[in-house]
Amino acid sequence: MTVQEIGTYIRNGFTPTIFLINNDGYTIEREIHGPEQQYNDISPMWDYQCMLEFFGGRQPGFKSKSYQAKTVEELEGILTNEEFIKSEYIQVCFSAAIVLVQSMQAFANLIIFDAAGRNLLT
Repeated sequence: MTVQEIGTYIRNGFTPTIFLINNDGYTIEREIHGPEQQYNDISPMWDYQCMLEFFGGRQPGFKSKSYQAKTVEELEGILTNEEFIKSEYIQVCFSAAIVLVQSMQAFANLIIFDAAGRNLLT
C-alpha cells in the first residue's frame, strides 16, 4: 500500500486500522541495494501523527485517531485498548521499528507486524 491510498480510504469512508512502522527509511531497498545508500534515508522530521489530517481527515463529521508506541509496553497497551479494538473509525498506530525488532530485519518486521495484526482479530 502506498501512503496516498490513505486519502482514498478517507474519501470513501473506510475505517481500517493502519500499522505504521518507522524503520528510518526503506528497509527492503536497504536489503536489496545496501544499507548505506543515502537515498534510502527519509527525513526524521515527518510527523506521522498528522497523516490522517493531511490526507483529508479534517473534514466535518469524519472521525480518526492516531496512536504512538515508543515502547513495547505502550504498544501492548494500544493493542488491548477497547477503543482501538472496536475500530469504529480510521486509525493509525505508529511505532518505531526498534520497538518490534532491529530495523534491518525486514522480513522479521513483516512477520511480527502480521502477528500483531492477527491478535486484534482473535
